[in-house]
Amino acid sequence: MLKSLEIKNVALIDEATIDFSSGLNVLSGETGAGKSVIIDSLNFALGAKADKTMIRRGETECSVTALFDISASPSVKELLSENGVEYDDELIISRKLNSDGRGTIRINGEMVTVATLKPITALLLDVHGQSEHYSLLKTSEQLKVLDKFSDVKVSKIKDNISEIIKLLKETDATVASLGGNSREREIRADVLKFQIDEIKNADLKDGEEDQLLKSSVTIKNAEKIGEALKAVTASIKEDGCAEDLIGEAIRSLGRISDFGDEYSSLKERLVSLLNELRDVADAADDYLSDCDFDPAEADKINSRLDLIKGLKRKYGDSIDDILKFASSAEAEYDKLVNYDEEFEKATKRRSELISRLNEEYDELSKLRRVGAENLADKVKEQLRELGMKNADFKIDFTGFSYADEPPYKVGGDEIEFLFSANLGEPVKPLSKIIS
Repeated sequence: MLKSLEIKNVALIDEATIDFSSGLNVLSGETGAGKSVIIDSLNFALGAKADKTMIRRGETECSVTALFDISASPSVKELLSENGVEYDDELIISRKLNSDGRGTIRINGEMVTVATLKPITALLLDVHGQSEHYSLLKTSEQLKVLDKFSDVKVSKIKDNISEIIKLLKETDATVASLGGNSREREIRADVLKFQIDEIKNADLKDGEEDQLLKSSVTIKNAEKIGEALKAVTASIKEDGCAEDLIGEAIRSLGRISDFGDEYSSLKERLVSLLNELRDVADAADDYLSDCDFDPAEADKINSRLDLIKGLKRKYGDSIDDILKFASSAEAEYDKLVNYDEEFEKATKRRSELISRLNEEYDELSKLRRVGAENLADKVKEQLRELGMKNADFKIDFTGFSYADEPPYKVGGDEIEFLFSANLGEPVKPLSKIIS
């Protein structure tokens, strides 16, 4: 429902805010008072073609903001969600146009295009004008009107239909994923089998590549590493080096440690340092023993790295990606080799869903026919209150089709609103006689 319309610098309107209430709202005034400007402003907000001549004389831009209550409009909310627009129960559409012909459109503060705006506003309201096209003349829109008027169960049934159609599309996708003809399936299965075997035979392990790369670096630099480690142990353990010098310093401090705590403290610190140096030397010796590589081991590591590199080039950027590819390939391979069984299951499921769908369409049609009688009575009652005592209105069910093939939504009723304004005149399609 339209709640308010804010207009700035449009034609003769400097600034105006119009609040609308529920029920009938009437704007009246003499010719030239601005009624058409208000309608033009509303059309502008709804996505009508922008014309810079609508900007008030002396101004550089115009703007229109429309506020709608969409609390009872799930279809509008669904479309907003599909277009990534945040919403609550109120919808704000604001549109500006500059004198250079450029403009902006925002929905709830989000910048959008006219192409995004129009499908949304088409669900919000119709602007009816003499000799203009409006949606109520479309039989598809008439069916929507009937559904809104009919029993509340209609909405639930339509939700059920949407869910069944979703499941049908998923089932069709499953059938399509099983492959084409038998020859195509055989070729695809052979390719998958080769890929699966290639990855399985590689016997990849998590973290393996990082360990291999580390070993490869060590092998390539074994000589340099060995020389450095030997230098470390030599500088600590050889005669006259760090261990001997620090040992001499400890002994010297030992001779004076009884003369003050500060001297004994220095001695203890040197003892700790000497122990740490000995640990470093021992660790360097251990690492040095690891630098003794067999050339065959180096070849083995390089070959393994080449194998992993080749698999990454084919199946993913990491070992984890390769293993995921293999898992997906196995699932597809199983479907192909068990095609007959999978196809039979999918076909049976599709048949069951089609049956359920058409049962829902049957029930929906029954509710619509009851709703059609009630709606026709209500319309005729309103026509009589408007002084059209001889007017007649009917809803004709022109056809019904079951759904058995995509897109499935073709199943269900086809209706048309029929109307006659005068006594003795037969009812005719609304689209043929409305003015």
